Amino acid sequence: MKPIFPEGWTIRRFQRLYDRYNNLYWNGELPRCIVAPLILSGRVLGMCDPPRKRIVIDIGVHKNPSDVRSTLLHEMVHIAVGRGGHGERFLLEVERLLEKKANIAGFGPRHPKRIPRCRFPLCREAAEKRLASQLRECIRSGAYGDPVCQRPGCRHILETPKGRLFPRARFCSSHCRKLGRKLERTRKK
Repeated sequence: MKPIFPEGWTIRRFQRLYDRYNNLYWNGELPRCIVAPLILSGRVLGMCDPPRKRIVIDIGVHKNPSDVRSTLLHEMVHIAVGRGGHGERFLLEVERLLEKKANIAGFGPRHPKRIPRCRFPLCREAAEKRLASQLRECIRSGAYGDPVCQRPGCRHILETPKGRLFPRARFCSSHCRKLGRKLERTRKK
């Protein structure tokens, strides 16, 4: 791993930010850690090693400075929780930070539906917003593909109203809707 320092992200700047967040969100109770910008392999945003008290963040993968700060907070939660990934203790700590209006995103590979709304309402809401944002980005880029009529054999592209992720209807016409529902009923029997 080779150290990089784009956009002024130096080790000193990361240390100041770490100390600031430690005082702001943990009352200075987190142990002193070494935070360094490095190039990581793949799509990893950051990594932390709680026993060795190290945090590594890949600046090149992030879109803006706000995302870098969010990743730092995410890794600081791992330091606070210790080992254990993105389990219940991790979500409890993230929920506490979200209550304090912290700019933290990314709760691991969890789908929003796997985060219980009754126990972690703020985490669930933030994860749902992140998923909707990712879907919008995929649709805008064309990677998601156009929504098509649900009737087997019909491949008409459905109109999606501006500002919506998906079209309101599943079928392109009333004729396709009648045939599609008729096919669904016969399959269920």
